[in-house]
Formats: sequence, C-alpha cells, structure tokens
Amino acid sequence: MIKSMTGYGRAREVRNKRDITVEVRSVNNRYLDCTVKMPRMYSFAEDAVKQCVQKAISRGKVDVFITVDASAVSIADGYMLNKTAAVPAEITLRGPTSELDQISQVVAPVVNEDALADTTTTPTTLEMRDENGNTITPQYTTMDSDSANVTLTIYQVRELPLEVDFIGVPNGFDTSSLHYTLSQQKLRVAGPARTVSALESLTVTDFDLAREFELGRDYQRLIELPASVVSLDGVTNVTLSFNTSDMASTTLNISNIRLINVPSNYDMEILSSLVSGVELYGPQEEIEELSADSVVAQIDCQSISLTVGQQTIPVTIQIPSSTRIFATGSYTVQCEVTAK
Repeated sequence: MIKSMTGYGRAREVRNKRDITVEVRSVNNRYLDCTVKMPRMYSFAEDAVKQCVQKAISRGKVDVFITVDASAVSIADGYMLNKTAAVPAEITLRGPTSELDQISQVVAPVVNEDALADTTTTPTTLEMRDENGNTITPQYTTMDSDSANVTLTIYQVRELPLEVDFIGVPNGFDTSSLHYTLSQQKLRVAGPARTVSALESLTVTDFDLAREFELGRDYQRLIELPASVVSLDGVTNVTLSFNTSDMASTTLNISNIRLINVPSNYDMEILSSLVSGVELYGPQEEIEELSADSVVAQIDCQSISLTVGQQTIPVTIQIPSSTRIFATGSYTVQCEVTAK
C-alpha cells in the first residue's frame, strides 16, 4: 500500500509486446482526487485504472476525544482530583488509514511539580498513543491541534457529623431531650474548598415531630448535601431511630384555647370549647404529672389567611410548663371572623 501523501513514482513493463510506462504523482489533499491521463485509444480503461488506484491508495479522517492522563499529578493531603476536562475535547486526525489504524487514543498528559489543593488549568502537548499506551509519531498523520488546555477540578475532602433538624415542636422545646441515633453518624464528602471548608455538619431531611412521630418506629431520612458536594461513602440516606424507653404518652382534652397576633381589622370569636384527643409524649415522670390545664391550644393568626365568617383554623399545641413534652397530630377549632 502506498503510505506517502506526497511523492512521485515511475514503473515500466513490457506486456503482450506492448511497452507500458506508468507515472504516479501525488500531492497533499483532504480527499482522493484521481486524474488519469492516457492515450485516447485506451480511454475505455480509465474507470478501471481509477478503481485500481482507489484500492491501493487511501486517506482517512478520524474524530477522536482527547483523553487526559493525570497519573503524574500530585494532589495535596485532604484533597482529591474530582474530574478532568480538555479544551478542545475532540480533535480530528487526518492521514493514511494504515497510520490511523495504529492510533488508539490521543492523550493530554499533565505533569505538575507542586501538590495541588485548588482547581487549575494548564496547557499540554497532545500525544498519539497505540493500544499499549506507547507514544507513537506517525509520519504523515496530522492533528488539527497539537495542544489542549486541561482543567483539573480539585475537591476538598472532609468527614462531617450528621444532624437532624426537628420541626413541628412547641415553643421552647428542648430538642436535646430527644434520644435518637442515626445509622451513620458521620459522612465523608468532597466538594469545592470554599464550600466544604465552611461546613460544620451535614443535615438530613427535617423531622416533623407533630406529624411523623410514633413509638417504636424507624424513619428513613435523606442526607441533604449542598450543591456541588458529593458523598464519598456512597450513602444517600440514613435510618433515624428513637430511644423511647423512658418516654410515656397521654391523651387530653384541651379547653385552654388562645388567640395571638389577631389583625387589627378583624374580630375573632372562638366557637369550639375543646380540642379533643390531644396526644402528648415526653419523659414518663413529666407525663404522669401533666394535666389539661398545663396545655394550651394556640391560634397564631400570622400564619393563617383569615376570611369573614365561620372558619376552621389549625391550632398548635404548646406546653408552657415543660421543655420536654410535645404533641403529635393535627388539630383545629371553629372560629367566627368579623371585620371591624
């Protein structure tokens, strides 16, 4: 096979008493453009000659994604190489197919002297490599670019504690009085240093005590990671369990119903006399001493939309005498709303 893209060749042969001389000239071109010149009496053979030339001469074009080789890059302790990217990401190779077939990949090798602790971009010279990873230098194959800018994205690595935020609790409730455990206490994460360095802990999805809590249950909570921060432990959720061995519950009917933050342009009358079946949990010694008079069903008008007429309004259950008792469930009362 002819491997050169430019050149000249000449051959002579006597066949069937005919003295035949053939000359071939080739120049660099993106495509095969074959022109045949021969005596007019042999013009009938022009197509056959072109077919023979096309079988013997080939030129190809291959689009190749650049592979970044960062094996020689040193990363500082407490950091990791998250990803690499080359610009351009893809280049075109042009040359004889015999040479193109030997090229397995185009590589952008990156070498740095100092241990990296931050994302960096560096220029690098591209290399053509064979299937064994050896650098090769084909004689006639060209690349439309012989260099690339490689960005190395460096992430900081930290191990952070997991925490739960509790919502749906009475005013002044001491969440530290809840004895709970998570199936995983800490999580190894990585992300941009400006984000990860500012973190003190990681949270799981909020737990609504009033709506979700039940004795003897475990709960699955999703770990909430800031944008661009990833888990290195492959963990996306944890199990939340409560130790309720020292807890007790009671059910009370609450007659102490209070209004707060009533808008100045409305009057409100509470029509319900009781909030029935309020279920409360807390330390056993406090639950045993709890009475209905110690519990308040509170209507906070700032958190609801008022309309004139009778309205069913949600209440929150408050226990002013305790910071360790909470109510579960949702409760409402009937009110009459009038405009002033």
